[in-house]
Amino acid sequence: MTTTIAPSVDETAAREVASKNGISTKRFEFALKLARERVLTVNREPVEGADQRETTVLKWFLTGELSRSNISSFINQQLYNPRATDYQVGMQLDPGVYELRDQVYVVKATKDGQRRYAKRLVEIGGERLTEADTIVNIDFEFAPGAIHDLRAEHRMSLERAKLLMVRYGKCINCGRKLKAARSVEAGIGPVCRKAFQ
Repeated sequence: MTTTIAPSVDETAAREVASKNGISTKRFEFALKLARERVLTVNREPVEGADQRETTVLKWFLTGELSRSNISSFINQQLYNPRATDYQVGMQLDPGVYELRDQVYVVKATKDGQRRYAKRLVEIGGERLTEADTIVNIDFEFAPGAIHDLRAEHRMSLERAKLLMVRYGKCINCGRKLKAARSVEAGIGPVCRKAFQ
């Protein structure tokens, strides 16, 4: 489904083609509703605006790219996609460290600076002893969809971050290795300090 977006598409004509292709009125209308409400991507880029998303889906109905054989897959994918309003909120987050439901996330910007994504902190086997004499290390794994749940109020405080940095021996923003407790304070420069509240 990589058709270019038409400036306007006749909904009546798209409805007729969809009907001829075996798509019920109910599924047609539900697909349009989901297109208006949820994130829709073309060539991995989000389509901006409810009208443009609806126009894109109408075009797919007209060209037969959405047919009886794949309408269920399209609807399931749209139900999985975040609501467009949540997506826009996630895109407005500043890069930094956030904590939600006992999970720590690092929000980063893509290279072009146009989008945001979140990585979740996970504990892995390692070579460092914690304050409780346990061996622990951390890594960050991509957390699909987490960016849509995070809000500005979930941003981690610097005090909380320092506790985690002592525990893991790394800056939880940039991953820089810290060898001593006092390195936590010294190791947080002006760049990483901005990652916390």
